[in-house]
Amino acid sequence: MQTISGLVTALILLLSLVIGVRLLQVGGRSKGPERWLGVYFLAASLLGTIFSSVLYMGWVDPTLELPAAWRPPLQALHIAAHSAGLFGIWMFTWRTFRPDSTSARGVVLGVALVLVASFVLIGIDDHFAVHIVPGPVYWFSLAVRVAGVVWMSAESFRYGALLRRRLRLGLADPLVANRFVLWGIWAAAVTLLNLSDPLARAWYCAVAGTTTVLVPEVARQMIVIVMAVTSALGIVAAACLFLTFFPTAAYRRWVLARQPATQA
Repeated sequence: MQTISGLVTALILLLSLVIGVRLLQVGGRSKGPERWLGVYFLAASLLGTIFSSVLYMGWVDPTLELPAAWRPPLQALHIAAHSAGLFGIWMFTWRTFRPDSTSARGVVLGVALVLVASFVLIGIDDHFAVHIVPGPVYWFSLAVRVAGVVWMSAESFRYGALLRRRLRLGLADPLVANRFVLWGIWAAAVTLLNLSDPLARAWYCAVAGTTTVLVPEVARQMIVIVMAVTSALGIVAAACLFLTFFPTAAYRRWVLARQPATQA
């Protein structure tokens, strides 16, 4: 299972790097919202995943545990990268789906302030220490970050449904409509991946009967199950991501074949 999980993670990291660089290049020329999506892929999906994997690899194999002095700086980098990337999702969703909404703009501004304040408070109160159950500020910050992905998923499904209604009138491109569905599924999978961490921690505390001590025998058995679930979600996310940005000719034909009236 560790091999499968490693391969899935490596695939997601590769896609994040390629897509992130590509979006930053396109966004740099167009000054469009895609550059914020590029920030997400490079900061949260790429760097955040790397920092998190290195930080918590000792929970899987105690021989890989980092020296105590390295953990707080790496935790700070992980939170910073994840927060910057997920803020990119907030910006992308606002600029793409609600560019003229003053309320959406106000919410995004509030999110920026919350993420910065949360990062500072975690550093002051907890010195970025690594805990089995982090403090309430950490969880509040995580909830705000993940809420942006939930919003993007909802907006993608909503716009995809709108395009499907237009398809019946021949007023939309079936490939574009399908892309929004794929994007919504990808965002839903990413949401579940982000929620897997707090759920796994809660499960561990319930089984181990402690919120402060890592019991390796219990943790390893549970991590195997969690890795199976996250690997499955990762495969779904990677497939949707690939088909959104690099749709194969066969997939394009399949999508178009489902809309014969549009092609008439």
